[in-house]
Amino acid sequence: KLDGNVTILQASTGSGKTSVAAALGSYDNVTALMGTLNLLDQYHSQYSFSIIKGRANYPCADVEKIDDWGGSTPPTAADCHLRSMHQCHYAGDCQYLLLKEEALAARRLAVTYPYAMLSRSIHDRPGILVCDEAHSLVDEIIGFSTFEVSPRYLDRWHLPDFPLPSYGNDGLGDILHPYSYDLLLRWFDNCLAVLARHKAAEGKFSRAHSAYTHLELYRDNLATLPQDDWFLEVNPSPICSLRL
Repeated sequence: KLDGNVTILQASTGSGKTSVAAALGSYDNVTALMGTLNLLDQYHSQYSFSIIKGRANYPCADVEKIDDWGGSTPPTAADCHLRSMHQCHYAGDCQYLLLKEEALAARRLAVTYPYAMLSRSIHDRPGILVCDEAHSLVDEIIGFSTFEVSPRYLDRWHLPDFPLPSYGNDGLGDILHPYSYDLLLRWFDNCLAVLARHKAAEGKFSRAHSAYTHLELYRDNLATLPQDDWFLEVNPSPICSLRL
């Protein structure tokens, strides 16, 4: 975006579209958005963009949590049990927070579309916005606005059965109606009550605590918008898939 205008550049693969984005960095801050981590790495390695990946790509810095976590896979920054990562006693050692701060201060920054849609820091960053592979932007937005409650949440902690095993005509989904919306909110509350007992028994560094935080965010997202702004799909797994 230059001086409030939108410019669309259409050119063949290998013609240098990314080099244009890099060159704009000499004019102003540039924030480049893209759909894949592979392309993100390309921006970093070939064009010296600073990049921020999702939190799951960075190890957790909380040594107490690492010791208590168990299992073969250590916790990542995505498993943070705090609503704000800056509240962590080990925030000063958090690789994700440190790299994020450094990248936001850089002249050239690249992130994925989902990360940009989540991050207030990206929303507020001044300068030029470059949307790479812009033809896929609509799909990226729709995919981002979907969140799922997967079987691992249901099975691992014996959460209540999903109250709407099929929804809409022929199970194809539908806009949430008032009764179903209220039923869904109560189901989330019941799941959170079960997880609250698990996290109380297992401690604040447990997987249950992280799951509680994530599920609470899902519930808050659902409660933020009116029911007719949500579309509910349920597949046979069952996975609860809520889409704006």
